[in-house]
Amino acid sequence: MNYRTFTPLDPRCAPDARKNEVDATPHSTSPFQRWWGTPEVYRDVHRGAATSSDAADGVQVGDQGRVAILKPDGRADLILGTPAIRAVCNHFGQDRVTLYVGSDTTSLAEFLFQGLARRVVDFPHLSRCVRQIVPLGELLRELETYDLVFSLCEDLTLRSVINSLRTETEQIVGDEDSHETLIQKNAVCRRIPNYSRTSMFSGRQILWPERIGRVGLVLQSGDPLTDWPLSNWLELALLLAEKQIVISLMGEPADLVAARFVSRALGRRPHEILTLNGNVTDFLESAEEVDLVVATDGFLPHLCSLSTPIVSLQGPTPWQRTTPFGSSNLVVITKPPCSPCTHLIGPLELNVCVTRECLLGLTPKVVCDLVGSGGVDFSSVSGVCVQRGLSHLDDGL
Repeated sequence: MNYRTFTPLDPRCAPDARKNEVDATPHSTSPFQRWWGTPEVYRDVHRGAATSSDAADGVQVGDQGRVAILKPDGRADLILGTPAIRAVCNHFGQDRVTLYVGSDTTSLAEFLFQGLARRVVDFPHLSRCVRQIVPLGELLRELETYDLVFSLCEDLTLRSVINSLRTETEQIVGDEDSHETLIQKNAVCRRIPNYSRTSMFSGRQILWPERIGRVGLVLQSGDPLTDWPLSNWLELALLLAEKQIVISLMGEPADLVAARFVSRALGRRPHEILTLNGNVTDFLESAEEVDLVVATDGFLPHLCSLSTPIVSLQGPTPWQRTTPFGSSNLVVITKPPCSPCTHLIGPLELNVCVTRECLLGLTPKVVCDLVGSGGVDFSSVSGVCVQRGLSHLDDGL
């Protein structure tokens, strides 16, 4: 059994908020280039996707116009915002765009959008790591210096900020039945040409593997409501090990106790523990050896979806909207009478469901059969609803 742990990137949360803007000049050997190629190639490829024959003309901001994108929510949310953010940068030019993110997502933003100017602004109800709170008046004055402001976060507080601006704005308005990437696309395409979400999401083609030799198991989601019982994860790991599949137990430092418990139970069966301490590049390079990832909700399955197909076990979440992006991904649900769960009932209320029958109804045997299904044949699976490419059902792009 192998342990692999990766050290964190510098979050760059400087005391002076204005020092958080990053030079837009690409570095010579960057994580961005290692994953996406040179920025010039990236822009050329995606400009072709954005200027298809059915594309809109887009709205001109002016040769010297400046654009702001507000995305100060969580890490998984930032990954789902990747297609829209890249499309905006591609249309207006990356040097004219500033991305507003929270302190806990700034290193991830550095990886996803290398060379893009960033500004750290924390909203206490959106960020787990609150380091840079800007007074509302100062934030409003700063945002009004831009010619166009996109808000890719559906939040009542942020909506009130956007509605107070006297500059041009666009903000997302969605529902629980559409995928988040499509909701954001509908918003930004009021100002830019049509684009392919798939092309903007990842620089590689992500297909269901022809042969599965290694499966990643994300044991915990970070939210007790969306965690699958640890006993189920152990049973699944044992079933997969019987099929001569190597197990990668994936998580963050807080998940190490669970990973070590499963590791001890696996004994000498081939497996490893992959722990993300913040270095996204090294973690993803190690995860490239994983053919398929099984997970519930949370940040890690969204991160792994940049390079690997996901079997997503969905429970008390608005899964149609927030499932990991990918045409090869499988979404597995039991669809009890209360499904889909709103999770967040309102701005001041939380869903505290204690039965979690939606997740408890997913058995390890069913999940193991799905891993061996080839991503298309679900005839041996009963009692659950399986959907492939849920994020692509609306427009297929």
